[in-house]
Amino acid sequence: MHFLTDRWRRIGARMYLALGFAVFSTLVSSGVGVYYFERSGDLNFRVQSESAPVLEAAWSASRDIERLRSLGIAAGADPVSIERVSIEQDGKSPASESTGDQSVESILARLDASLAVVNSAPELASDAMKVREASDVLAGVVDNLRLNRRQRLEAGAQEAELRSRLEEWSADGGSPASVLAVLSRALAADNQPVLDGLWDEFVTLSAGGPGTALEELGRSDRGAFAVRGRQVALQVRDLELGATLDEASQEAESAATLLVEGASQKSAAALEASTRSFDRGRVLLAVISVASVIAATLASWLWVGNGLVRRLSRLSERMRQMAGGDLEMPVPEVGRDEIGELAHALEVFRQQALEVQRLNLVEQLYGELRE
Repeated sequence: MHFLTDRWRRIGARMYLALGFAVFSTLVSSGVGVYYFERSGDLNFRVQSESAPVLEAAWSASRDIERLRSLGIAAGADPVSIERVSIEQDGKSPASESTGDQSVESILARLDASLAVVNSAPELASDAMKVREASDVLAGVVDNLRLNRRQRLEAGAQEAELRSRLEEWSADGGSPASVLAVLSRALAADNQPVLDGLWDEFVTLSAGGPGTALEELGRSDRGAFAVRGRQVALQVRDLELGATLDEASQEAESAATLLVEGASQKSAAALEASTRSFDRGRVLLAVISVASVIAATLASWLWVGNGLVRRLSRLSERMRQMAGGDLEMPVPEVGRDEIGELAHALEVFRQQALEVQRLNLVEQLYGELRE
């Protein structure tokens, strides 16, 4: 312990310690900077390679749900012209025209690709599964709406054909006007009860034998009553499918919203962790730098300035006085370090110089006495 205390009092030991502290603080600052730089880089990479693609895929899935809903709305719209029948017969539906030639299959394929990316985040797998299930239900409703629309267009074409034939019969003038009127009213019936009443009236009027061809317009599977009955049933079915579409769309959009919110929270958490790591590293570097500056300032002021420099100045001044012949003033001996040893040696030199001076004086006096 005495050895350590004595070594601590040495100027060299303190200088080495100060230099070691400076080197240590520099190494610590460099290590902290490298660590938090690497950590921030890793977190930013995770944001760019994981969180951002997952969030983008979630948004893409939400847009695909909206596209499915748009297909359903387009498929449930009323046909505006009989010429659209040819489009349906060519295998291209008006619904696909209104959505940029997109089919349910292509939308579901894109949705599966997006959800595959989302599934890379385990915490979002359950939300992705809910979106997939809701999209399957919505896609089924859209398919039913498109099928129902195709059937409505086919029935509309049959209705147009029947009206044309009725106009020909009316122009001919040889058919009973009452029967023709009932058939025309049947083609314009709004509901099934009205259609049933017109059917009874038609049966009563046609009992007198209006003609086989005219009777076929009312009694056959492609007759006015059968065609209009299918149209009324398809209209009812269309309303039911429309309500189902709204319900399925709400469920799918709710699931997609939860998925997007979860992906947003994941991305925000990763970005926050990156920012927090960067801020923590910056604060820690600032603290280490400030501590190093304060330590260097205190060492310079308290130890070097008030200790070493002041003592060396006093010792240098005393040496100049001794060189001028002033040997009476003692040398200040402060400390047990190298400067203290130097002061002690200088004091020994002063004592010896005084002794030599006294001897010279005695010899001088002795010589004067002899004379």
